[in-house]
Amino acid sequence: MNKFFTVLALLFTIACFTANGQDAAPRPERSLFSNVGLSANAGLTGVGATVSTPLGKYFNLRAGFGILPYTYKYTTNELILDISEKLEEYGYENVYIDNLANVDVDLDAKINVPATHLLVDYTPFKSGLGAFHITAGLYMGGSNLIHVNGHTSLDQLQQRIDVIEAEIDAQYPGASGRLHINVRDFLFDLGDEGIFLDERGSVDAYAKVNSVRPYFGIGWGNAIPKNRVGFRFDIGALYQGKPKITSPNVDRSLRDEINGNDDLNKVLKYAQLWPQISFQITVRLLKDK
Repeated sequence: MNKFFTVLALLFTIACFTANGQDAAPRPERSLFSNVGLSANAGLTGVGATVSTPLGKYFNLRAGFGILPYTYKYTTNELILDISEKLEEYGYENVYIDNLANVDVDLDAKINVPATHLLVDYTPFKSGLGAFHITAGLYMGGSNLIHVNGHTSLDQLQQRIDVIEAEIDAQYPGASGRLHINVRDFLFDLGDEGIFLDERGSVDAYAKVNSVRPYFGIGWGNAIPKNRVGFRFDIGALYQGKPKITSPNVDRSLRDEINGNDDLNKVLKYAQLWPQISFQITVRLLKDK
């Protein structure tokens, strides 16, 4: 993420020097709501459309929407058996078992980024008609950043339970009959939370962030181009807060013991800032005066 902001600062510096060196010939001036631009967008917040209008000489207002229909499918075999409370309840101490299930859990992670945005561009050069711009504003949408659901094989899990019960009975004869180990004793890690399986061997959880997310970035290209058609490039980041894991089967008491290392957990670790890189084709709808 530090590299991302280093690139952002470098692009800002280059754009300033480039813009200052360009011809400052008189150009049409735009006033409040004097023109309209329409753009088609594609970037890390999805594909969508934006409508733009001047707020004055140096500022443009942009409002639009986007969708990101993306599902990341992956498999984790880091399913862990947690029967510590049951062992403590029956006074079984120093029980040595391999609590890693070694059973695959097939998961779908559906990514949901903000659906709408309201942004203001500041174009400091060429009397507000320059290409370089600084952008700030808000992205808004649901708080569910990622929806994770999936399942595992109950047959394979039962085979693993039979092996574990045999290991426990070898140390405490007859203990497995009291412990009643079942599918709901298994969990996997998501973010910094432990998520237990339900009785069907399924998983359902959400990674929630702020529903309103401030944005800051820079770019090249005017939202209302001087020519009829123009192109824009933007780079920046949305601040959405630390993801919070919610699930009907979450166990927050295991937070200090969870240490996920799969790809999804790596994404959640750095998800407070969502990078935004977008390309846009823009069309000026009205003729400048």
